[in-house]
Formats: sequence, structure tokens, C-alpha cells
Amino acid sequence: TRFAGRFTYTPAQYAAQQERMAARQAHATTAKAATIARATAPPAIDGKIGSWPELFDDHAAAIEIQESPRTRFGRVLARYDAANLYLAYRVFAHADHLRNFGQDERLLFKTGDAVDLMLDNGSTGLRLLMTVALGKPVAVLYEKKVAGTPESARVPFSSPWRTIAFDRVTRPFGIELASGPCSGGFLVEAKVPWTVLGITPKAGMKLRGDFGILSADSGGTSCVARQYWNNKATNLVNDVPGEADLTPALWGEILVE
Repeated sequence: TRFAGRFTYTPAQYAAQQERMAARQAHATTAKAATIARATAPPAIDGKIGSWPELFDDHAAAIEIQESPRTRFGRVLARYDAANLYLAYRVFAHADHLRNFGQDERLLFKTGDAVDLMLDNGSTGLRLLMTVALGKPVAVLYEKKVAGTPESARVPFSSPWRTIAFDRVTRPFGIELASGPCSGGFLVEAKVPWTVLGITPKAGMKLRGDFGILSADSGGTSCVARQYWNNKATNLVNDVPGEADLTPALWGEILVE
């Protein structure tokens, strides 16, 4: 029989349950390991495949973003030198270019295609989202905690019933991005100064992080799928705080060669 009644479910209870779910997922998942190789020479950031032939050789090692060898979303390579981190994402897609028509830079993870880097730099978790805005390449850095940030300056991400915040969301200076078509989709390249990430690279250093691909709908106006290398609990695409937030417990291990 049907009955009447009321119950209360608070944002704090939701947050606690999210933490429990992440902990269970982390316990059930073996963290993957990836390597950032030292660059013999800086790659050209030109949206072309010339500097990254391994991405197009299925027998070569790469960071695989996939459900299975038959269901693949992308391959990633990372290299570095003392000044910069270099990234290349081969995205498997029906389109041959990034499509993102978002108007709010802070919410570009909601409005179309993007590629993603999440890292723990030792003091805070951060996210570097790379996409296009108004037809031009753009990178947005989300920093969870920045010492000295007043509460009034924090950047909120809200749904109708809950809000999370990052201490700082910026378009950092010095990042170079390029994208271009390739077989089966498109390529995204980035040159990211280590200073932007707050990291001084050292051989043998171990980081925690994740690599992701966000996929647009047919019109390129909404993100309809979120796929990551290590974190597989990313089915949520209808909740701004959930899509913005960081989940370090579900990241993998990244070794700096």
C-alpha cells in the first residue's frame, strides 16, 4: 500500500555518501601506472601526428582510455623536460575536430568536447581542461585549494541543491595548445609549463593523476560522456558539482622517468 511521509537528505549526507562510494571504488580497483618519458627534443605543438607516431601504432605503449580493446576512447602520451610537460591525446570520435560552444569558461566541461589532466601536485589537487572556446584553443586550470584564498574569492559550482567550490579557476599564461584531424578522430597537443602545475620534475618522482576525454553530443553543445584512464566512476553527466569535482582516490600512479 502507498503511504505518506517525509524524510530529509542533506548535502552533507550526500557528500559523505560520495566519499564512501569513492572509497569502495578505490578499494575494488587496482590503480594503473603510467610513465612520463623524458623528451629527447621538444615536440612541435602543431596539431599534427609527426611528433607522436606511437599514438598510431597499437603495438606501442601508450596510456589507454578504454572500456576494452574493442571499446576505445583515446590514447595519450606524455613527455617532459625541465621546463614543460608535453601531452598528446588521440581521440577516437566521429568528428575530426574539437566541438565546444560553451560561453562560460568555467563550465566548458559541460558544453562539449574536451581533454582532461588531473594531478596531485603535493599540496593540492588540480585539473587542466583543454578544449576550444569561440573556435580557439583554450586551457582552464581548476585548483582545489590555494593557500590564503578568502571564502569570498572561491569559485562555486552548483546544482539546485548542493554546491562545491574551487579556490581558483583561471586561464593560465604560457600553455600552448593545438588540435587537428587524424585517422578515426582528432589529435590534441599541449605544452604546459611545470610552473603552471606547481611541480618541479625530478627523475623517479611519482605523482597521482588521471587522463580523460569528454565527448560532445552531435551538435557539440553538451558533454554526454566522460571517460578516464583510471577512474571508471564517471557516468555522471547531469550534475555540475559532480562533474567539476576531483576524486584523487580513483586516480592512478604516474612515474616521471
